[in-house]
Amino acid sequence: MGIDEIFEGLSLKVENYEKRQSQIEMSKDIYNLMINGQIGLIEAPTGIGKSFSYLIASSLFVKNFKKKIVIATSTINLQKQLILKDIPVIKEIFKDVAFDIALGRQNYACKRKFYAYASSIFSNIEDPKAFLANLKHGTKDEFDFWQEGIFEQIKSEKDSCMGRFCPQYRNCFFFNARSRLKDADIIVTNHHLVFSDLFEIGEVFDAIDALIFDEAHNIEKNLTSFATLSFNFYDQLNLIRNFSSIIGKLRLFELINKAMQTMDKLKEELIKLANIVDYSTTYDERYAKDFLFRISDLQKQLVFDLVNYKDKIDVELGIDFKALVDKLSINLKIMESFLSQNYNEAVYWLDKFKDIVLFNITNLNFADLLKKNLYPKVDSVIFTSATLSINSDFSFIKGILGIEKAFEKTFKTEFDYKSQAKLIIVNNICNPQNDGYIDDISTLILTVASQINKGTLVLFTSYKTLNKAYSKTNDALKKLGYTVLKQGLIDNYNMQKVFFKSKTILFGVNSFWEGIDIKGDNLSCVIMTKLPFEVPTHPIEKAKYTNLEKKGQNAFINYSLQKAILKFKQGFGRLIRTKNDTGFIVIADNRVLTKPYGKIFLNSLPEVIIETKSVEDLSLNQDH
Repeated sequence: MGIDEIFEGLSLKVENYEKRQSQIEMSKDIYNLMINGQIGLIEAPTGIGKSFSYLIASSLFVKNFKKKIVIATSTINLQKQLILKDIPVIKEIFKDVAFDIALGRQNYACKRKFYAYASSIFSNIEDPKAFLANLKHGTKDEFDFWQEGIFEQIKSEKDSCMGRFCPQYRNCFFFNARSRLKDADIIVTNHHLVFSDLFEIGEVFDAIDALIFDEAHNIEKNLTSFATLSFNFYDQLNLIRNFSSIIGKLRLFELINKAMQTMDKLKEELIKLANIVDYSTTYDERYAKDFLFRISDLQKQLVFDLVNYKDKIDVELGIDFKALVDKLSINLKIMESFLSQNYNEAVYWLDKFKDIVLFNITNLNFADLLKKNLYPKVDSVIFTSATLSINSDFSFIKGILGIEKAFEKTFKTEFDYKSQAKLIIVNNICNPQNDGYIDDISTLILTVASQINKGTLVLFTSYKTLNKAYSKTNDALKKLGYTVLKQGLIDNYNMQKVFFKSKTILFGVNSFWEGIDIKGDNLSCVIMTKLPFEVPTHPIEKAKYTNLEKKGQNAFINYSLQKAILKFKQGFGRLIRTKNDTGFIVIADNRVLTKPYGKIFLNSLPEVIIETKSVEDLSLNQDH
C-alpha cells in the first residue's frame, strides 16, 4: 500500500476529511528524505495537515524498513493532539506500528519517596499503596489536585534514584515507561527531551533512524532554554526546608540549624544584590566581584557543612540527603563558573523576579552543538513548521541550525486569503514611547470590539503594555457583552473552552502569537499592537547582536528583523484555521508603512487584501 492509497482511505477514518494534494506531496517528501538519509526543511502553512503527512510517512517507513523514529514537538497542545486525536487514526491503518510518548524523568513520581514521606506531606491519603495502585502512569498531571510544590518533593530525579537497588524498582513509574519505549517504533516527545538525550544523558532513546521536529520555528528558543544553566539561592533555601522531614528522621537537627544560619546570611547579601540589579542584565563590573565572592564563600560554607555528614549516612533515606548535597555542590560550581567567566561562547547574566535574583549562564553556540551531537547520530532529520522561511528563503533558520545543505520546500497555503480575510493597517496610533500610546491602543481595541462583536485576540509584545490596556478596557468590554481574558489568569486549554462558549476577547503576549487554534466565529479578528521585535536590551539578544557584528554582519537586518518576521507570520496565522473561516487582521504599528523593512513583513504574508485606515475611519465590513 502506497502513500496515495493511504490518503484515499483517510476519508473513511476521519470525519469531513478533504483530500489535499499538498498534504500527500509533503508525506512523500518526508518518506523520501528518510529513505535517503537527508536533512529536510519543510514549511507547511496551516490547513495542509502536516501531522498526518509525517505520521503516515513515518509509519510506512517503519513498516517497510523496521526503523525507529522520534517526533518532537515544542508545545504540549500539539503532543496531546497527536496522541489523542491523530495517532489513533494512524493505528487503525498501521496496526503493527507501536507508538508511545516520552516524558522527562521529573514528570514521574518516585514511589520510594512517596512511601517515605506520605505520612508527613500527604496527610489526606489514608492508604498510600491503594492510591498509587489507582494511578495509571504516575505522572505529574495525576497529582495536580494537591497543593503546589508537593509533587516537587516526590518527583523522580537522577541524583536521588537508587536504580536497581531500589525496593520499588520493578514497579517504578519512570523505569516502566522507559522500558516501554524500547518496544515503540515511533515515539512522540518534546524538543527539550531530545536535546537532553542527545547532548547529555543518553538514557531515553535507543539509536534513532529519523527525527522529525514539528513546530521547528521554536528550535532556537528551546535550544536557548536548554543551553542555559540557572540557579538562585532561594531555591536552595526551599530545598533545605523541604527536606525537614528527612533531617528529622536522620536526627541531624544541629546540622540543619547551622545550614539555616548560613542561609540567613546569604539572604541578607541577596537582598542587597536585588536592590541594585535591573530586570535581565548582563553581569559586569557594576556588581563588584568582592560582593559576589562573599555570596560564593557563604555558599561554600553551606556545602562544606553538609558534605561533612554526607558520607556518614548509609540508609535508604540518606540517598535523598546526598542528592541535596549534590545539588548544592552543582550550584556552587555554577557560581564559581559565573565568577570566572572563562567560556567565550557563553553570556553571563542576572535576572530578577520580584526580589529573587537568578544567576544564568547561556551557551550561544547552537550551530556547533547540533553539528556535533545531532546530525552525526541520526540518519535523517526533518524540520517542519508553518513559519520557517522568509519569502521562501531558509537562510536564517539554516544558520541557526548549523545546516549547510538540505532539502528545502515551501508549500502554498490551501486558504483563499483574498476572500477569507482582510488586513487593515491603522496609521494613526502614536509612538509607543508617547504618553498617549495606551489611550490610542485602548481606543482601537474598543472600536474593533464594538464593530466585530465576535471573538477577538489582541497580541502584545510586553506584559506591561498588555496589563495597562487590559485595565483601561476591561469594564467597557464587559459592557459590550464580552468575556475578557488575560494571559496568566487562565491556562491555554480552559481559555480555548471559554472561546467556544461565549463572545470572548483575549489579551495575550509571547506564546499566544502561536499557541492559539480557534476556528470559526469564535475568533474573527486578530489585533497586533506592535511588530514583534525581541527586546534588544535582553542580555542574550545583546550577546547575539555583538557576535554577529564581530563577524561584520548587520545584527538588525540579519537577526532581529528575521525573527520578527517569522513571529509576525505566526500571529497572522492565528486567524484563518479552516477554509470556512473569515475575519480581520488589524496591525496597529505604522512601521509597516513608514520603514524600509515594512514591505518585507507584508511580502512574507500570503496574498491578502490590505487597507490603510485611521482608528476613526475603521469599518469592519462583516463580508470578511
